[in-house]
Amino acid sequence: MSRKSILTVLCIFLSTIGFSQKAIINGTIINNKFKNVELISATDKSLPALAKTDIQTDKFTLAAEIGTTDLFFLKMGDQGQNDVFLICLAPKENIQITIDGNNLKRVVSVSGSASMSFAKKLTDIMMSKQKYLDSINSLLQHDKKQLAYSGFATQFIKYQQVNKEWDDNIHSAIIWNDSLLSCMNQETISDGNLIKKNVSTFLTSTIKCMKLLKNYYASYQNYIDNIASSLSISTNPIENQESFNHDVAEFVRVMDLHHQWVQTNMQEYASKIDALTTQYDELFYDNQLETSKAKVSFANSILAVIQQYSAKISADKTTFIEQSNQLTELGGQINNNAKTKIQQIVSNYQQIYDKENRNQNEAMRNLMIENKHNLAALMFLDNFTQDKALVAEVINGLNETYPNHPIVSGRYKSISSPQYRTSEGSPAPELAFPGVDGKIRKLSDLRGKVVLIDFWASWCGQCRRENPHVVREYAKYHSKGFEIFSVSLDKTKQNWTDAIAKDNLSWPNHVSDLKGWGSEAAKIYGVNSIPATFLIDQEGNIIAKNLRGEALSNALKQIFGE
Repeated sequence: MSRKSILTVLCIFLSTIGFSQKAIINGTIINNKFKNVELISATDKSLPALAKTDIQTDKFTLAAEIGTTDLFFLKMGDQGQNDVFLICLAPKENIQITIDGNNLKRVVSVSGSASMSFAKKLTDIMMSKQKYLDSINSLLQHDKKQLAYSGFATQFIKYQQVNKEWDDNIHSAIIWNDSLLSCMNQETISDGNLIKKNVSTFLTSTIKCMKLLKNYYASYQNYIDNIASSLSISTNPIENQESFNHDVAEFVRVMDLHHQWVQTNMQEYASKIDALTTQYDELFYDNQLETSKAKVSFANSILAVIQQYSAKISADKTTFIEQSNQLTELGGQINNNAKTKIQQIVSNYQQIYDKENRNQNEAMRNLMIENKHNLAALMFLDNFTQDKALVAEVINGLNETYPNHPIVSGRYKSISSPQYRTSEGSPAPELAFPGVDGKIRKLSDLRGKVVLIDFWASWCGQCRRENPHVVREYAKYHSKGFEIFSVSLDKTKQNWTDAIAKDNLSWPNHVSDLKGWGSEAAKIYGVNSIPATFLIDQEGNIIAKNLRGEALSNALKQIFGE
């Protein structure tokens, strides 16, 4: 072994033995279901346990030699169970901590550790948020108006569906009645009497129509006999809601008229048709319709019923159809109103929750920022992935204090990449470069405006083809607060300024360091092809990338309206 290798091993040995210091954890577990616990590294899970012990009368003590502040798991074990509690531990700490066996994300109480005191405060807020959400949900679920509207809506939809079924069947019965009338044409009827030579055709056609009419009406009668009595709606379902209740009462009134139409126009008719079709089947199967006389006699019975009822039904079917349409319109209006009322109630509770949630989120955010140099902040970063500004601030803070920690250095490298810095939701990195007049123009000077950062160049054909569209969007939305910050990747000022003039790029914010693909602005934003665009909101956050053509128009329309 070389002298250098010996020195390296000696340094590792000294850092592990000579400079590591004992940390002690005195733990209590409420709702305990574990028999033993061991301390393992959360940073390098391949390492063996640093300490292990049995849990006796819900208490345990672990002592471990650690060289630096780090994250560890308390791994709880019992008959194959493998639950963990995450803890931040520093050398020489003597921690008193109480944890919950039913919720290993909760710190019940702690002393002797600033990191875990911070962790307790943050987890307490998180649990408070969840409890508050549960309480709001409970209030919503038991809200009397919400229950009234939801219960009515459920009942009404079922009522509508069932009534729509018989309505459709009566519609079909009316259509077959029209077909019955069409059987009385010049080939079968002359001066109101049957043409004897065509009586067989008349019988075949009318019996088919009558049987179908009878079957469709039978569906309605089944509803009346077996369903109607158990399916009804109140005409005054919601207390102190006169307009809504008026619509419901009107729906019921029209539905009653609908039933009256069927009973007045079709009940007796359907009964006679049922009797005729039954008689026809009996006569047919007993071979009693083989003679011309028998056929004519039975056909005249059918003709008499058609003449007595069919024309009246056909003439008055418009009333039935109008009632159907009125019921459809009223039903849709009632359902929409009920849905709107429910949404308003839910929205009211949502607003109550959102207000408290914003306060709690702000408290959590402030706590994270206050502890951005505390390694325990790593334990919670994944809860703030949407707040890229916070993540960046905390990671930068941790990197100042723990630059050699593998998780910190890995995350710092990640957030330092242009891809992360310019991902949607991230604060737009500052750009400050010379304008056409040589004066520095800053992106941050446009804060409060919606800004399109547009990377382009005079030599970029696709950029130049896109410019007329960008000009139109600028003209359309500039007065509403839309700005463009153009970054050129040109190398020659003359080419740059000539293209600005030729393409009528009238906005003032044009910058370039005239380094071409060596552009510092392009490096900051990770731009390796153009055109490239970044849409920035009024707070300076990136909300979209690489919008061109119709996609840019749609995004701006959504922000500013037509």
